[in-house]
Amino acid sequence: MFHVKQLNFLSHLSIFLFFFLLLHISGYAEELGNANELYFQGEPEKAVEVYLKKIEEEPANINYWVNLALTYRDLALYPEAIASLKHASYAYPPGGDNTVSKEEILNLLAWFYYYSGRIEEAEDTFSQVLKSTNSLINLTALAVGDPAVAVGSPKSSIFNSSFGLGRINIEKKNWLEAEKIFKSIVTANPDFALGYYFLGAIYENLNRLEEANQMYQQTLKTDSKLVETYSSLGRIYEKQNNYEQADKQYQKILDIDPLNIEAKKKKEGITPLLARKPEETERKNRISNFSKISPAKERAKIPLLRIGTGSDEKGAPYPTEKISLRTNDKFLVLKKKKEEIILKGVSSFQINAKEGGKAQILVSTSGSGEYDEAIIVRLINPATGTIVVEEVPYGKSFAWATNEDREYRGEFEIIPDKKYGLISINIINLGEYLYSVLPSEMYSAAPKEALKAQAVVARSVTLFKQRYSKPHKNFGYDLCDEQHCQVYRGVKMENDKAKQSASETRGEILVCEDKVINAIFHANCGGYGQSAKELKGWGDEAYLTGVFDGEKTLGQTTTINSPWELEKWIRNKPAVYCDFVAENFQPTKFRWVRITPAKDIEERVNREYTIGRIIKIIPLKRSKSGHLQKLKIVGEKGETILDKEYEIRKILGLGFLRSTLLVIETKFEVPDSAGNVKQYPEEFIFSGGGWGHGVGMCQFGACGRAKKGQNYRQILEHYYQGIKLLKLGY
Repeated sequence: MFHVKQLNFLSHLSIFLFFFLLLHISGYAEELGNANELYFQGEPEKAVEVYLKKIEEEPANINYWVNLALTYRDLALYPEAIASLKHASYAYPPGGDNTVSKEEILNLLAWFYYYSGRIEEAEDTFSQVLKSTNSLINLTALAVGDPAVAVGSPKSSIFNSSFGLGRINIEKKNWLEAEKIFKSIVTANPDFALGYYFLGAIYENLNRLEEANQMYQQTLKTDSKLVETYSSLGRIYEKQNNYEQADKQYQKILDIDPLNIEAKKKKEGITPLLARKPEETERKNRISNFSKISPAKERAKIPLLRIGTGSDEKGAPYPTEKISLRTNDKFLVLKKKKEEIILKGVSSFQINAKEGGKAQILVSTSGSGEYDEAIIVRLINPATGTIVVEEVPYGKSFAWATNEDREYRGEFEIIPDKKYGLISINIINLGEYLYSVLPSEMYSAAPKEALKAQAVVARSVTLFKQRYSKPHKNFGYDLCDEQHCQVYRGVKMENDKAKQSASETRGEILVCEDKVINAIFHANCGGYGQSAKELKGWGDEAYLTGVFDGEKTLGQTTTINSPWELEKWIRNKPAVYCDFVAENFQPTKFRWVRITPAKDIEERVNREYTIGRIIKIIPLKRSKSGHLQKLKIVGEKGETILDKEYEIRKILGLGFLRSTLLVIETKFEVPDSAGNVKQYPEEFIFSGGGWGHGVGMCQFGACGRAKKGQNYRQILEHYYQGIKLLKLGY
């Protein structure tokens, strides 16, 4: 017989065990619910464990299998991803609550076969998809620009499977069948740049060189960021013995990436074959005629800015050995300290960098001394006169890198520097600066209210940097002329629409708690913006909170909560404002695909990190919008983690990827028949959305909102939460 004390002890023990078990079960359930969260937090291995546990509970839930497969894909574990999708395909129920269709599963499976080098299985699976959907619609009958050509529709399944079969026929060297397929693809979707690229590759292999050239040119017209195409064009021109044009293609690559080994070798190989030296060929972007300008009203009231010209991608001065200037009116060249006149009255002159941080003024063939202090170039009539600076470096490291003549208002300060040679600074008032910034940053085809929003944003950014952040004070200027601050390309970019937008919003800035805000902006958010606090080192301003760029209507996705939802979001065309198309607005700025050879990424990453041959790239942490914040690159000699938005885009793509809103797929080398050779990546496929960092105002979204009737104030209040507009007295 138990004593009362013993009974009480057992009762307490039972209660303790009951609550322990209850807490354990609830904790386990909570852990299972966190699989998607772990995926977005950058813990894919842990996410796999939790998905597997969830599958043990609900083996018939197809959604878990698909999310598991996509997580395996991100880990470059394609055999495991294939096994998961095969199970999902076999077990697919005839009804049920599944967010993914069987055709979508088979499409993923076929691509995973293809990326793994299992070509025959990929071909069979792509064909299976087409057989199941051909009764519904024919590829060549797809409507041009039809938004239904996206994940989740029969049209999408046909399009994606046809693209896969086209690539397989290229692998098998079935050129004519591949040509037939890719012609159908670009007919169905003329905005699909890779369709033209692969047609170019097909024609190149068939030695139909002129057709190949046309297709490669069309690739760049459709998506100017597919700059790997320059290498293909270079090969075509070489085969046609057009060495001057071939040299230009390789030079374009070197303008983007001066350290590119392959382009250097190609250029060196054809230099002896050139009829004329590169410096003897006529320069593009040359200014021969000066512009007629009118000054801003009450220009004396407007504060002055110091803008660094010829900057690199980080806003630092691009190393410069000489600066050639021309003017359309009388001017003076002075030493800055005492404003002692060095030169006056001539139409053109050159400033050379000399050893020891000195500058030499050169007129015709005679020099007028060397100077170790800053030099001022000042127009006698600055309200109507302009200065042309020849061959200003532009877009270095980006896809559009080049040199171009630029015409400027205001005056110049040239600072001799031991490291950079010559630092060039345009001194101009804020109002006239904005005349050029607006069209340099936003297309003239943009709706008026979007341009007015951009004017307020640009004015706010300028004053914030000048007053508070001072990003380039070490170089002596307030802002650079590149994307690091704001793009500024001088007088030739000005137009009446931009001037009017600047004038109609004159003095208006965005403030929060009576302080001008850092009104960050970007080209295209892809449908959902990022919060500044989600990016490393970007601060935590409440007004820079990521927002959905569409209307919250029934059935419209406004959040991305799982790997499959991310996949659909990126490969689809959601109904959002930034899917804006007009003249000069390439659709590929909203959704795009980029294929990059593994060796190219390997070369770039090994310049800064010793990792050896690349084994895999693993996406890790993501923001709520789906933008990638961290990734791991694994090599034979080591690995590195990239956690800066800028660095991720620069290393993964020649001339930068458009954004970090992307998914990564790896195509491996085909294994030998024995299957005992270690597979290495052959290429990486980046499918993405948007252009830029995704923080602050989305320019394409602003255009879409303006087109729907929103005014510039409504636009600004959407992208910058909790701000006010303040009007300054100038």
